[in-house]
Amino acid sequence: MTLKNRYDFVLLFDVKDGNPNGDPDGGNLPRVDSQSGRGLVTDVCIKRKVRNFVGLVKECIPPFDIYVKEKAVLGRSHKEAFADLNISLGEESHVPIPEDLRDSIGDFGLPEGLEIGEDDDEQPVIVVAADADVKAIKAALKETKPEKQLKAFLESCLKGVKARAPKAEEVSKGRDWMCKRFFDIRTFGAVMSKNNRAIIAQWVVNSLCPTAFMRLTVLYPPSSLSKPVLATTIYNYFGKHLSKCSNMIAQLQEAK
Repeated sequence: MTLKNRYDFVLLFDVKDGNPNGDPDGGNLPRVDSQSGRGLVTDVCIKRKVRNFVGLVKECIPPFDIYVKEKAVLGRSHKEAFADLNISLGEESHVPIPEDLRDSIGDFGLPEGLEIGEDDDEQPVIVVAADADVKAIKAALKETKPEKQLKAFLESCLKGVKARAPKAEEVSKGRDWMCKRFFDIRTFGAVMSKNNRAIIAQWVVNSLCPTAFMRLTVLYPPSSLSKPVLATTIYNYFGKHLSKCSNMIAQLQEAK
């Protein structure tokens, strides 16, 4: 199905003796507009309800899978995409866990990129993902402050990381795979970040396109994320819609 026109939707609903959108910063009390005193429901809340509904009705079967699931690790979807496309991200490594650390490591929340697995002899090992972000893992260990011996062991596991950054055309294939599989990426857009590597900031922008959905894909390393660069990119892409740039720049800055 191809969209040929722009469609706007208005959702009206009443809530009695309920809480349609709690505010976590306010003890989960209902959100209220400070000026009108009326109840307030954010776009994030509505998107969550749409995701949950589609996930239940379509059972998360592609092309109606849901990317932003509750309590999900988003990076696993990226790995699945590249694996399905036979695009290598490097070689994962397996490091045996010393016996004196097995109890403490089982109670410790490992950073993304590290997980506990088993070798061929069913002995516990630390599995280091092929695309593990070494800097991010070290920063997480510094913040969580595990015991000295455990920290030293986990940092030693990172020495065997052999990551491979995907090429631009491979990133493009991965993005298309994600768009085809996930309903919410096609509907709401998504910021799909591969750790410290090239970021895929992909918006499905229907507010700027009168005829169909329009996709803006920006590939850049985090170090080059600057307002002048983004403003130029957006201007070149949308032309006369320069007035929309400031809002999109803010979104891109948040994506960093």
